[in-house]
Amino acid sequence: MRFNAGEIYFIQEYDPQTARPTKYVKIGLVRDGRTTAQRIKEHQTGNPRALKETKLLQTPAVSFVERMLHQMFAENRITGGEWFIFTESELNSCMEAAKDLVADVKKQESIFAAAEAFKTKRSKKATIAASKQALALHKEYFKSDFLLRELKSVIEKYEKRLDEKAGEGEDIDDARSQKQVSRSLFDVKALQVAQPSVYKKYLVTTTSVSGTFRIVPNKGYNFSLNVISPKLESFISGFYGTIEQLKKNPKVLDVAKAKYSFIKGQVARAEWEREKAINQLRLLCANNAGIEGICTWVRVAKEKEEFSRTAFKAARPDLYLKYSKTQTTTRRVTKAGRTSAGKKVR
Repeated sequence: MRFNAGEIYFIQEYDPQTARPTKYVKIGLVRDGRTTAQRIKEHQTGNPRALKETKLLQTPAVSFVERMLHQMFAENRITGGEWFIFTESELNSCMEAAKDLVADVKKQESIFAAAEAFKTKRSKKATIAASKQALALHKEYFKSDFLLRELKSVIEKYEKRLDEKAGEGEDIDDARSQKQVSRSLFDVKALQVAQPSVYKKYLVTTTSVSGTFRIVPNKGYNFSLNVISPKLESFISGFYGTIEQLKKNPKVLDVAKAKYSFIKGQVARAEWEREKAINQLRLLCANNAGIEGICTWVRVAKEKEEFSRTAFKAARPDLYLKYSKTQTTTRRVTKAGRTSAGKKVR
């Protein structure tokens, strides 16, 4: 998670005849010296409706905050972009959620930074006793992890049903698409085999401190959706029913897409809570080898020899290009949706 600062903006459209705001709202970000006013000017080009800033929030980790808001309110999103459809009350709820999220991120910034710093510090041999705070965070981690597994299970079942429908020859383009992603890869192995002397010239020996942070399981936890969130349990049960209906009734696909959107938002919330618990536990562990019954985090100094791609690329750009190749992969994208039926289920 990068704590690069920036602005989260809410831009709203205004009807030129009534001068009243429309239901369309854009949630985006600016950073690196750019301003929201500049962004509005760019979006205004070609848009007959006036665009005005409705809310502006200064925040660290601006990319993370934007992504979280997009996922948390995925059911209001239009075609997977940055534009959303909101009623007035929904927009107020979204802006309030954004305000709370920014406050939470600001609170966590120093915790995450301090926890990150301990990654490169050698640990002591001894472990420390678990405090009440550590026990509470440990339980919070597994509660969030439980929620994530439940949520991802229903997503997997939904995606499996879409695969089945596609296999039966049905058109599911409204729910599933493919995205091609290309990236440049440097084949260091090919260079090593073809030109070993050149390869050896750019080997450098480094010493670094590293170690894996592990959470200790606790079989005593007995979580259930009915206790954690009865409303979420009811929603998931309804989603499972919708998935079953997809077998015979393709007309419920729009409802399924809307429910999927809501689930994606819940996944984002649970992932954030789990990440907070992890970093707070890292900070409590500090430079110790672990917390008894909670976590282990042994960090030792290791010396290793590795190829410096940065130095090689700077010195031999011709060879770097020769041993680079473009790799294109196709990713499956499950589309979100928003329907009145999907909104009513909650």
